[in-house]
Amino acid sequence: MVIIYGIKFQDKIVYVGQTTSTAEKRLSKHLSLARCGKNFCPKLYNHMRKNELMGYSTTVLDACSLVDSEAREKYWIAEYKTYENWLNCHPGGNQARGKDHYSFGIRPDAAIAASVAARVGKKLSPEHIAKKRLIRLGQKQPENYIAIICDQNGKTYESQDAAAKDLGIFNANISACLRGKTSAASGFTFKYADPEREANRVTKIKTYRGAGTEKDKAGAQRRLERERANPEIFARRVEIMHEAQKIANGKRMKKVRRSDGVIYDSVAAAGRAMHPEKPDQGRGGVKRSLYENMQYRGFTFELV
Repeated sequence: MVIIYGIKFQDKIVYVGQTTSTAEKRLSKHLSLARCGKNFCPKLYNHMRKNELMGYSTTVLDACSLVDSEAREKYWIAEYKTYENWLNCHPGGNQARGKDHYSFGIRPDAAIAASVAARVGKKLSPEHIAKKRLIRLGQKQPENYIAIICDQNGKTYESQDAAAKDLGIFNANISACLRGKTSAASGFTFKYADPEREANRVTKIKTYRGAGTEKDKAGAQRRLERERANPEIFARRVEIMHEAQKIANGKRMKKVRRSDGVIYDSVAAAGRAMHPEKPDQGRGGVKRSLYENMQYRGFTFELV
């Protein structure tokens, strides 16, 4: 059975369609597609976005067999004049399908058939098979790697993963630094090895409003100066970061021991205990104590 439904806006039927599901589910699908920016029904979806997807409801106009559905859809579109005055792009029936609908994002049957026929009977090359296998396994291909340079040690890495493993920091932090979300990644700054890509990156960061507040930049600069003045701090930070990377790879948390012998299950747990009102601040204090062997609230910490 096919349902001929109408979409109402401000108590007026502005669109008529047909579905084998329910009218409510079809309206929900229309709203979802409009929210995602699709334009299969341009007039309807633009109207929905203009009104912030609010104020729409459905009503069932008719129920008929599949054979009669085209004629009944045409009848109700003509009855409410939704093609001439409202949001239907076609007068209904077969005119809303096939090549007439191609401009709105739906490929005609002939184009789909031709695309399938062009691929039938063809064998893939060994290189193509190997490439598809890597994609299936979720592995990046070498030609897709983007080389980056670390400003602190001058090394060139073939990818962000390689830099993260070598420096003992998280890949996500490197990515955030390159995109301008943060001013540094655990004290390291990076740039692309390709000059053109680097120039585009710098331009984007300059136009990005949230890129590195002055407070973040000042804090990163202080950390760098402190580490340069004391190589032991830098070495300790890299060691701790390597430990953290191993913990993340092993999907387990490392225990932390306080100088008075109290052991916590993780850095976060130690931070909550040291500063219950502001646990994030407490976690940062514990991390600084681990990195720089300094006291936090009268205690020092070490990984167990």
